[in-house]
Amino acid sequence: MSQQFSNWQITNEFLKHLIFRIQRRSNEDYAVTVLYSVVDNLKIKNDFFQHIQIVDNRENDDFDHIKIDAEINSFSSEKMYASLNQLFSKSVLVLGHVADFFFIREFKKSLGAAIVHELNEGGVNLDLMQSNYILEQQEMFHIENADLFEDVLIALIKILNKKFSIQTTVETMFLIISTVEKEFSFLKYVKISQVNEEKDSIELIVYPEINMEWSLKIGESIQRILELTKEKIGYREGDTSFEKKFTQHIGRANLTILDRIGVNVHRLKNIAEHASQKFLMVKAFAALIQFIGEKTSTGFAVSLVDRVLDSLKDEHQAIELIEIDKTQYSKGMMSIQIDDKINDLKPHQVGKLIRDIIQDVGEYLDVEHKMLYIEGIKKNLGDDILKEFDALGINLHIIELKIKM
Repeated sequence: MSQQFSNWQITNEFLKHLIFRIQRRSNEDYAVTVLYSVVDNLKIKNDFFQHIQIVDNRENDDFDHIKIDAEINSFSSEKMYASLNQLFSKSVLVLGHVADFFFIREFKKSLGAAIVHELNEGGVNLDLMQSNYILEQQEMFHIENADLFEDVLIALIKILNKKFSIQTTVETMFLIISTVEKEFSFLKYVKISQVNEEKDSIELIVYPEINMEWSLKIGESIQRILELTKEKIGYREGDTSFEKKFTQHIGRANLTILDRIGVNVHRLKNIAEHASQKFLMVKAFAALIQFIGEKTSTGFAVSLVDRVLDSLKDEHQAIELIEIDKTQYSKGMMSIQIDDKINDLKPHQVGKLIRDIIQDVGEYLDVEHKMLYIEGIKKNLGDDILKEFDALGINLHIIELKIKM
């Protein structure tokens, strides 16, 4: 195997990013202490580490704590990769709870694709370490995917049922699972239904086949289910009562497992009820037509929007879901029909479409109206819709700069 980098370069990058990631999770003093201890212990049985020194240089205003002798290049690449594998495993063991699921993922991302490729080629598989870490945590707590998933859904059903009837709770949970199943097909092993309307009882089945799935994917699907559930209930952004209720219902042991497989409950505080993508598209068209209609006429405004949509068809397949009756321009929004399927598109697709429509419509305006265009659109949209636009990545300020150039 030909190596793109020298032993010194790979080892230096490995140690530099490892100490940085530990430092981000704790502090610089702890990071230096941990790595010094691990390397010092490994020197006893592995001469590779005799050529590595971990030193605390903060008093000298030198934050490079890693010193590696050039002689390290004399070792075979196999020896180096085996040693780095040993170093990382020992470090994770010493760090304990500090080195959770996210730590391994962040370390891999920090290293960069080129070094990660070299490590993979040499047998240092960080993805495999991450998987093994998850499996070890599951073994520690003796829990299967099916059991964990069932506990999560029971907790969510309890939360939903505080606000909705059993029937609405089941319908909501079914809709959420069906939505997430489009991305995670293993959710076909989850069944929820109302058994007896009189007794308000629910049947929840998580089939054991789900235990065959990779726990990382289970974690991703649970994260998405949690996000959609909070959206459906309609909490305001920043409101953490959903997280508190979920934490209470799910229990500390399950919460630890969820953390180990990548579920970040704290991230939910930024989740709020969002308007549908169709609704936002309608609001965008209405704002455009209102602004241009006030300067010219409603019929001209709709005809201009229609012209822009025709010019964007090659870039945006989603325009097929928008239909404008060319004989009814004067009726304004009544002439525009948007298919509900637009809600099934990825948010970034809808955001890009709205952004391009607003920008291209603005390009057609005369200089005087261009100066007032974006401010007028903002006024017509209102603060709540503008926040939704921000979430879709629509930067009206950038559009304004481009139009005025």
